[in-house]
Amino acid sequence: MLQRKTQWSRTIKSEPLEVKLGGENGRLQLNAICLSSGEQATLYCKTASGPRLAIGRVSSSKPCGVVGGMFLEPVTFSTSGGGTLVLNALLAGASSSSSAAAAEEPPAKRARAASDASPAPAAKAAASPKQTPASPRASPKAAVAKPQQAEQPKNKPQQKQQEVAKKAAEPAAAKEQQGKAAAAATTNGAATNGAAAANAKAKAEPNLKPEDLKKAVAEAAKAQPKAAAKQPALTAPVARKQFPGGLAYEVLKSGKGPAAAAGRTVQVRYDGRLTSGKRFDKGVIKFRLGLGEVIQGWDHGVKGMLRGESRRLLIPSKMGYGARGAPPDIPPNADLVFEVELLNC
Repeated sequence: MLQRKTQWSRTIKSEPLEVKLGGENGRLQLNAICLSSGEQATLYCKTASGPRLAIGRVSSSKPCGVVGGMFLEPVTFSTSGGGTLVLNALLAGASSSSSAAAAEEPPAKRARAASDASPAPAAKAAASPKQTPASPRASPKAAVAKPQQAEQPKNKPQQKQQEVAKKAAEPAAAKEQQGKAAAAATTNGAATNGAAAANAKAKAEPNLKPEDLKKAVAEAAKAQPKAAAKQPALTAPVARKQFPGGLAYEVLKSGKGPAAAAGRTVQVRYDGRLTSGKRFDKGVIKFRLGLGEVIQGWDHGVKGMLRGESRRLLIPSKMGYGARGAPPDIPPNADLVFEVELLNC
């Protein structure tokens, strides 16, 4: 069996997108997302065996981003924020090399496949179990020579047993490699080195192809490895709530103890950023909850937090600093992102 990889691109609007994997569609490697309409959008993924996770966010000021993710089972993608997203990925799966499949291909493609094909099953049976298989790019002469050497086994039953044992071992080895790849992709998270370079290139060249975008990211990561490594990974939320006015929060860490209630004095550690990722403030603050001593997004978003709990508040401009902003750090009509931790209440 040969691995087939194809470019994969889909647009997500308001309806979730379900991607069925398995069989010919063995795995999906997500590479990048771009905002095609709206002011901002957040990409979420959900598999049958895991929770719903936020894996990337883009806005009108940062329309493209690079994400890392390998999916080996059916997955559903969805968005929030009102924008339309375009996903770019590689779809890889097993494709048969049988003569029936080869007959459906054009003559030129069949000729090229013949020169790239791995040795025939007889050659595989004669090889040692520890021998590295021939490269798919081996020359036609090498591909012909190996079957001729393998056509002279004296013990055909033993050859057949070796072939059956090797085929039985292949799925287990492939499953182990896929598991390692999925673990590496999960560790990397949604933030990937070179995202800033991808955004700049996407703005300069609106019709940029996914493969060119990926190449630009790789070059930027090599040129500035230290700067790229400093980008923080996007923390996966354990719960999320959306309010009617556009305010939303994501629970990053559960807490214990009393809950923050209206009228009580609370102490909060916070980190405030624009949707572009630029930090404008951080520190620790005390205030009376629900009495208008802070912006509306805080009065509503901090309410109900337990001591020790951490949340990410996604605050629309009308519940933040509105049309006036807070110069020079917060521009007019700016949506805000706060990560807050309740220290005391």
